[in-house]
Amino acid sequence: MSRTNRLNRRETDERGAVLVFTVMVLVVMLGMSALVVDLGYARSQRRQVQTAADAAVLAGAQQLPNRTNAEGDAKTYALNNLAGGNLNWAGCTDTPLAVASTTQCISFNTSFTRMRVRTPVQTYSTVFAKIFGDGSTQTRTLAEARIVNPTESGLLPFNMFSGFGSGEACLDSGGGGGAVEPCTGPTSGNFGFLDFHLYGNEDLGTTASCSNGGQNQRLDDNIAMGADHVYTPHPTGTGSGADDDCVTAGPNRVAQGTGNGAAFDAGMRSGGSFSDGDPARLRRGNYPKVSVGGYQLDNKPLWEFIPSAANAGVPASCQRATFDARVIGTPPVGVSRQVWLHRALSQCFFEYACGRVDAWAGNIVGQPAAAWNNCAGARAGAILAPCNGSACTAALFTANSATEAPLDLYDIQLSPRFVYVPQVWAANVSCPGGSGSYCYYIKQFRAVFLQRLVGNNVNQLDFEPSGGAWTGTYSGQAKAITAFVMTGSMMPGNIGTQPGSLGENQFVSLIK
Repeated sequence: MSRTNRLNRRETDERGAVLVFTVMVLVVMLGMSALVVDLGYARSQRRQVQTAADAAVLAGAQQLPNRTNAEGDAKTYALNNLAGGNLNWAGCTDTPLAVASTTQCISFNTSFTRMRVRTPVQTYSTVFAKIFGDGSTQTRTLAEARIVNPTESGLLPFNMFSGFGSGEACLDSGGGGGAVEPCTGPTSGNFGFLDFHLYGNEDLGTTASCSNGGQNQRLDDNIAMGADHVYTPHPTGTGSGADDDCVTAGPNRVAQGTGNGAAFDAGMRSGGSFSDGDPARLRRGNYPKVSVGGYQLDNKPLWEFIPSAANAGVPASCQRATFDARVIGTPPVGVSRQVWLHRALSQCFFEYACGRVDAWAGNIVGQPAAAWNNCAGARAGAILAPCNGSACTAALFTANSATEAPLDLYDIQLSPRFVYVPQVWAANVSCPGGSGSYCYYIKQFRAVFLQRLVGNNVNQLDFEPSGGAWTGTYSGQAKAITAFVMTGSMMPGNIGTQPGSLGENQFVSLIK
C-alpha cells in the first residue's frame, strides 16, 4: 500500500473516532443540560409550593381560634397560589399537631395559637429528563405559624361586670378587700377572679391545667403572663356557650374563682419566675422601676403615654402639660404628690368619657360609688369643650418614642401595666362538668392600665407609679389593684378593645 493510501485511511479512521467522541460529548452535555434545566424547574416549582403553604398558614392563623374559618382561609389561599395543582386535602397525609382539622394536613396545637399546613403532593412534568426515563418530579412543603404577642399586654383573669363604662375600677382578686377606694370590698368570698384554665402553650411553656385543683398556680401564671390561649366574646350572654375546658377553641364561658392573697401577690408582685421564664407582672418590661418592699416594680405612670404635643380633641385635663405641671408643682396642703397626680388621672378619665366638667376634680374619696362614673350624676358639672357633653373620640395614649421592628408599637403597649380584662354579661350561669360554682359569659374585652397596688388596711402596701422616687408604706401582701378602664377610642385602631391586635389583624409569625 502506498504511503498516500495509508495516510488517507488514517484520516478516515480519525474522522470516525472524532464523530463518535463528539456524539458521546453531546449526549453527556444534553444530559447535563436536562439536569440543570429540570433542577432549576423543580426549585422554581418548590418555591411556588412553599409560597402557597406560607400564604395558607398565615391567612389561616389570622382566624384562630376559629378552626373552621382558619381551615377555610388556608385552603382558599393555597388554591390561589396553586391554581391547577393537586389540592386533594382528603387524601393528604401528615404528622399533624395535636388537633387535626378535616384533613391531617391542616392542624393546630392544644391552645389553638399555632397552625400547621402541609401541602398535598404536587406532581410536575419535566422538560428534558423525560428523554432519559421518568418525565415528572414531585414536591410538597409545610409551614407553621403562631399567634404572637410582641407586647407586655395580655388578657388577665379579672372580672368586670357589663354595666361598667370607664374610669377607675377595682380589680380585687386577693381576698381581704383593700385599703383605698374603690377597693373597699368584703374580706371574704369571691373577689373578681376568673379561673382561666391553662390549655398548654409551648411558646409560653405552660402545661394543661383544667381540673378543680391547681387554681392558685393558674392564678399566678394568668396574672403574670396573661391567658395562654385565646378567648372570644359571647353574642348574647344566654343560651349555649363555649366552655373553658382545655378542648374547646375560643371559649367564651369562664368559671368564677375564689380569691387567694398569696397567689394574687405572687402573680402581680413577688413571684420570681413563671412558665415563660419571666417574673411577676409588675416586674416585667424595660421601663423604669423603683424598689417597693424589696422588689423592683414598674414605675412609668400613665400620663407619660400621652404625647407632649397638644391634642385639640381632648379636655385640658387630659393634656400632657397638665400632668407635667403637677409633677414639678406644689400639691395642696395635706395632699401628697401621688394623690394629686392620681386625682388628675381620675379627672381626665371622667371628663373624656362625659364631655363635662368633673365637679369633684378627681377626688372620689367619700363619694357614692354609683356616681363615680355617672355622666348625669352629681359628679357631672357644666358642658366641657371640646367634646361638649358627649364622650370624646380622639385617641389619647399615642406616644411613640421609638420605632420597633418589625412592628412599630405605641409606647403604652410595652408597659406591663397595659393589659386587657374580660367584661362579662351580668347574669351568671351554672358551670358544666364541675368546673366551678358558677360561670360568666364574656361580653367584650376592655383595655385597662394597672394603677394602684394596695393591701388589706391603711398600714399595708400602697404603691402606684409616679415616674419618680417612692416613699410610701409597705407591709404584708398585695391584696388588690385598681385600674383605669379605657374607652375604646382612647387607643388608636382596635387596640382598646381587641387583645393582641393592631388595626384589624392579629399578630402572626411564621415559625417553620
